[in-house]
Amino acid sequence: MPREYEGKIIYPNMAKEFIAYLDTQGFFTNQKCFILTDKCKDKNRLLYLTAVLNSKMNFWYFKHIGATLGANGYEMSKIFVERLPVIETHKIDSKLLQEIEFTAEQILESKTQSYNTQNSADSMQGKSHPRDNLPCGNGAVALMGSRGIVKGEKGENKSENLPLAPLTKADETIHFEKNKKQDCDTKTLESHLNSLIYQAYGLNEKEINLIESELSTRERENRNN
Repeated sequence: MPREYEGKIIYPNMAKEFIAYLDTQGFFTNQKCFILTDKCKDKNRLLYLTAVLNSKMNFWYFKHIGATLGANGYEMSKIFVERLPVIETHKIDSKLLQEIEFTAEQILESKTQSYNTQNSADSMQGKSHPRDNLPCGNGAVALMGSRGIVKGEKGENKSENLPLAPLTKADETIHFEKNKKQDCDTKTLESHLNSLIYQAYGLNEKEINLIESELSTRERENRNN
């Protein structure tokens, strides 16, 4: 894969919230997505930018400048995204920046592990997986969480060559509890990352409470719709 395709951020042109995918594998996308690249192909810079784009602060700001689609959707066109206030890394305290990048990396690794665990369990049960339905052996899979860090993952489809054995009740219980713990850990990391982003942008307690309150109200409305 040519190097120019590696190290990029992908985001959909329509979604219910601002979601950015960090792709380090060089996948292609269709016309339904936009791509952000870094000329330096610096993973830490991409981690930082992905963290900012997926943050509560960024989504709150985007809600006020982006185009709405229906009751709950947004159009994330380039004309809106290029207006987002992204602080350049050299203007952030170095220790704070390192913590943002480190936390983003932890979330990425946690979500990758969670996905691989789920894929393994599905294969054991003989369940079809999105990448198994792709027309090629190596599938592109995006790991996505609510305002979380996302990473593309490649994997060879070998499920057809493996004997399938159904999971026992004990296996299913262990799998469920493990995934639940990983989800809980990720939410804790995401909350910490949001706090770091608030700090990087110098927001005070009143401003943070405003963002948290508005987004909490929106989440409740979405659950009721």
